[in-house]
Amino acid sequence: YITIKSGLGAALPANVVILPILFEDQVLGVIELASFSRFSDVHLAFIDQFVTTIGVSINTIIANSRTESLLSESQRLTTELRKRSDELQRSNAALEEKAALLATSSQYKSEFLANMSHELRTPLNSLLILAQLLADNPDDRLSDQEVQFAATIHRAGSDLLQLINDILDLSKIEAGRMDVRPKALPLVKLLEYVQATFRPLTLDKGLTFEVTVGENVPSELLSDEQRLQQILRNLLSNAVKFTSSGGVELRVERVPGTKFEDRALRNAETVIAFSVKDTGIGIPP
Repeated sequence: YITIKSGLGAALPANVVILPILFEDQVLGVIELASFSRFSDVHLAFIDQFVTTIGVSINTIIANSRTESLLSESQRLTTELRKRSDELQRSNAALEEKAALLATSSQYKSEFLANMSHELRTPLNSLLILAQLLADNPDDRLSDQEVQFAATIHRAGSDLLQLINDILDLSKIEAGRMDVRPKALPLVKLLEYVQATFRPLTLDKGLTFEVTVGENVPSELLSDEQRLQQILRNLLSNAVKFTSSGGVELRVERVPGTKFEDRALRNAETVIAFSVKDTGIGIPP
């Protein structure tokens, strides 16, 4: 099936040699030789060495090709990395500039809040002192209704002062300087504050206001009184604000610490949960 052809003619070979081209036991190709005469041992030895040399040469060509390809890819990646690095440096510079502007703006805002709170506190404290004097009625010159009005003015002024303090607390939170000082807090004292603050508001809107304390709730808590009042005030204020009919309920319950992911809560001897329930329209998520 093999024919040796030339410009003068064609004939069948007398001898054919087929050898694999190997390199480290890997077949890289096959060489096929045909002759009109029988291959001698010298010819076969030469062909065998020649095939080995061809295998080394082919492997070298393949390795060089791979090296050139890897070098080209490495150069491309280096160029791309340099571009990304330049872009990242420009982005970092822009972010640093924005961070500096935000820090300056935050500083100005904190200074403004501090100045405004001082300007508001000074006349408000004077108003609270006068309202307290009227509510005390030391000379019995005021009627019971007038004393009640003075007490209402004092309570509303105190709430306004607390709102000013809350604004300052927000600025402290943004600055990462919020301090929490837990101490013993009688539960009755906390609930009296809640009743005195929100029962008049619910009565004015025609709402019911209930405070429910569950079983086994301790009479004394360990918490920051001001921060806890602030949290409850925010929750109950929203509940009253968005409720036009029905009522608002504050529940105080003891819950098992195993429900929490926080290790401190899980290991706490007693965990108290405050929940607010209302019949209002709610707040969209």
